[in-house]
Amino acid sequence: QAPEPSAISLVSLSIESLPVDSMPTIDIWNKSELVYSSTIESENEIMWSGEEGFFYHKIGQKLCGDFVIIVRFGVEGNQNEDEFNDNRILFKYTNCAGFIKPGAPLNIDKSQLDVSPNYISGFEDMFCMTIITNIIDGPSVQKDQQYFSEGLEPLLKGSHATRQGLLDIASFHNRVANMKKLDRLLSMGFPSEAATLSLQLTGNDVNSAVILIEEGLSVKLDTKSDLSPMNVVDLETAASPVNIID
Repeated sequence: QAPEPSAISLVSLSIESLPVDSMPTIDIWNKSELVYSSTIESENEIMWSGEEGFFYHKIGQKLCGDFVIIVRFGVEGNQNEDEFNDNRILFKYTNCAGFIKPGAPLNIDKSQLDVSPNYISGFEDMFCMTIITNIIDGPSVQKDQQYFSEGLEPLLKGSHATRQGLLDIASFHNRVANMKKLDRLLSMGFPSEAATLSLQLTGNDVNSAVILIEEGLSVKLDTKSDLSPMNVVDLETAASPVNIID
């Protein structure tokens, strides 16, 4: 499923059975930008019940693309304490606006959250966060279609998606593939993407790489890739301190 190229309005956010005694703070990031923070005074409606752990916040913020909701402990009036301190984070929630159906409540349980390990034991099974969204009509939708066309690459399918996936995994690996051994695998007819990653995962052991390709990485690619393997360097000349040299 590809994200819809349109913005949504985050109308409100509510939390039930939150294991804290003081009102939490909420920050919302959209495309690496802080677009909303409850620490900034506003006229938005806020309800908080410490006894029940219930929190409601009327937000009314436009979101487009990836966004993150961060919930922290409240600072309880201590002006000298940094409300953005990471040690105060209770949990984070990440999603893409394009995958959310506007108008329908989105109920989120604790299994869908990135909960701080220090506080996870305090979350009850009854915990639930609900966000309400709505459609944004008119020019704002057209504007965000342009945003999506600039921010997202074309959706890949089939062998093209497989090829790009292998390249992406290889690009994040701290071991580089030995060029001579890579050439040997290529001469055996293996796809360059699978050959590159298999050498990285096996420590440049050709025999183990062949087994790995045949047992797992040998997904059928319709055509040979014309993309250059990423992170491929002859280890005899590699100088990067992060490279693991055999």
